[in-house]
Amino acid sequence: MSQDTPTLIARTLVALGVGLLTFVVLSSLRIRVQYLAPQPPAVGLVLSLLTYLVSGFATGMLLTRGHLPAGSVLGLFTVGVVWLEVPLRPGQLAPADLATALCAFAALGVVACAAGCAAAGFVRARRARVSR
Repeated sequence: MSQDTPTLIARTLVALGVGLLTFVVLSSLRIRVQYLAPQPPAVGLVLSLLTYLVSGFATGMLLTRGHLPAGSVLGLFTVGVVWLEVPLRPGQLAPADLATALCAFAALGVVACAAGCAAAGFVRARRARVSR
């Protein structure tokens, strides 16, 4: 089934929007849970990874192809959300430290969101084979 380019672009943009919205919602829930019941750092890390993976999976379920590039772009978009969530005061961090932290979040986002999108592509392919 071939689709024209404008349809693919529109579908990809909608999928990225859904993934980013999913990330915002899950990330705010994660923050609220961590403030209500403080957990060890390992639990916070697992919840953060799940936030990235689930948002990537939601994006991948809406795509027909191109899962890894879309997941990587979503991972880069999540850095903007993280930037808005982290309470930074001017002068609190050196610019080099801030850049290092944002690069680390970008790397985590790209890898985890791309993995979530790839997992969604695998699930879609398996469902398509089963339904034949």
